[in-house]
Amino acid sequence: MAEMGKKGKSTEKREVEALLGVIYLQIKNYPTPIAGCDEQFNFLLAERDRLRDELEQLKRSL
Repeated sequence: MAEMGKKGKSTEKREVEALLGVIYLQIKNYPTPIAGCDEQFNFLLAERDRLRDELEQLKRSL
């Protein structure tokens, strides 16, 4: 049963890594004008931070 838990966490880790990669690409390709005042850009930054934290928790639990 514990092995299934590790597999599930490993799968979740890969999914979070993939989402984080998508967020990084969106941030990289985001248009430069008034980016600091843009809600979508700020959302992407917050989502990046949330996914990084989630990934770190998953790494520690494996």
